[in-house]
Amino acid sequence: MTKVTLSTGKVIEFEAGKFETLMKSLIEEILIPHYKNNNDWPDAIQVTIKEAKQIFKTANMDNYDAGLICLNAIEEATGKEIAQLTGHVNTVEILFQDIDDYLQEIQKMLDAKFSEEKIRLELAKLIEKLNRFEIVELVLALASKKQ
Repeated sequence: MTKVTLSTGKVIEFEAGKFETLMKSLIEEILIPHYKNNNDWPDAIQVTIKEAKQIFKTANMDNYDAGLICLNAIEEATGKEIAQLTGHVNTVEILFQDIDDYLQEIQKMLDAKFSEEKIRLELAKLIEKLNRFEIVELVLALASKKQ
């Protein structure tokens, strides 16, 4: 069992590879209170992911996995905890910090004038680890750059 302390002071124990308890605690202790205080989904989610990454770092686990696991947990909880918050929000906007890096990589592929097949393969490699929210944000960013 891994024992960690959240920034709120609450001590959480979770089994390596089993993050349900940790993610539930992050949603209840970090995401929901932060959203209630500032009414800003992207900021609340960013703070929650930052907390998850810090916990993973403290527990000597891969930080990259923290963001993905956290976003998946938030996605699963969207119909539960997030719906219980004050205010009516139909969608959750996720703004991931590395979007500009992804846009630059895509632009490099296009500038290199790869074949359509090679571009598809390279794009697939580039976005394979993104979750559904991040892919939507990437598509929206690409669409806004075209206009």
